Amino acid sequence: MRIRLLAAVLAGKIVHYLCRLCGRRGSSLPGMVALRVFPGVLAALAGQVRSGTVLVTGTNGKTTTTALVGEIFQKAGWRTLVAGIIG
Repeated sequence: MRIRLLAAVLAGKIVHYLCRLCGRRGSSLPGMVALRVFPGVLAALAGQVRSGTVLVTGTNGKTTTTALVGEIFQKAGWRTLVAGIIG
């Protein structure tokens, strides 16, 4: 499992880099590639996060990121509260 997790993260980072080279800024493609390589990547990464509070800030993609982070933590079995103007 550890090798598949590393492969998924590496594949996502490579796709992210290639998207940047092509002039694309925001894209869900790196995440979709990582999920294709290892469908359990979200739960595995969420399992590495320590308990606490997560705040999502930035210019673009906050709604998507907030919803995604909430889903990751929920799938990892954490009690979640996603706040903001979602969907």
